[in-house]
Amino acid sequence: MATTQRSRPPTTYQLTQVLKAYGSAAQEAVPELTAMLDTAQPALACAVLATLGPVAATARTRLMQMATGNGRDAFVASWTLFRITGDPQPFLTRDDLVEVQRITASTARMLGDFGPLATRYLPDIERQLVEQPNYRPTWDGVELGFAHYRITGDPSLCLAVFDAALDPIRHGLQLPVSRQALRYLAVLGPAATKFTNLLHRAVEQDERLLYSGGWRGIAEDDEARSLATQALAAVEP
Repeated sequence: MATTQRSRPPTTYQLTQVLKAYGSAAQEAVPELTAMLDTAQPALACAVLATLGPVAATARTRLMQMATGNGRDAFVASWTLFRITGDPQPFLTRDDLVEVQRITASTARMLGDFGPLATRYLPDIERQLVEQPNYRPTWDGVELGFAHYRITGDPSLCLAVFDAALDPIRHGLQLPVSRQALRYLAVLGPAATKFTNLLHRAVEQDERLLYSGGWRGIAEDDEARSLATQALAAVEP
């Protein structure tokens, strides 16, 4: 029983995920989320505040204070401020906000939001993807590849990463990270035409694209096919 309890996500994480899912309707929780910035889990509060955007402007003062600190909390605060106010200065005025030894998936997503403003982190992103190709079919790899595209506008490295993440589909299978790559193909649009045949196969094959078993496997197959359909509509001229 103890092992089962430890494997469950923390209640705070679950609650913030629910708030994120509510979208703008969660703005009533901004005071509580602002107070949460002074707890041991400020990043969870930041994730929701960033989703809310300008309606979370009352958290700006506390986020500005956090952004002048050190380490990951300062980086997350500067990203949240950018999402709320559109002001990149708290991010741009620091060069020590991101741990560059290993950029994780969540950090890569934030860097991608900054677009070309995050150019100084390209060498670190490229180092992880080029020197460690085993990263490519992982969450870190897919998010790093997509961040590279959002920062540079050049899809070549991103497409190479996605090719590895989508390989299970060639064998009638899928992974959760394969579905994430499918989501991003719709953003890449015609730049991802190399995957046209693969997308047709994912949409049209009779056998299910399996990951889990039972009802979950059916739901995951339906999601993968839907994502592939959306990607195909964006990729094909």
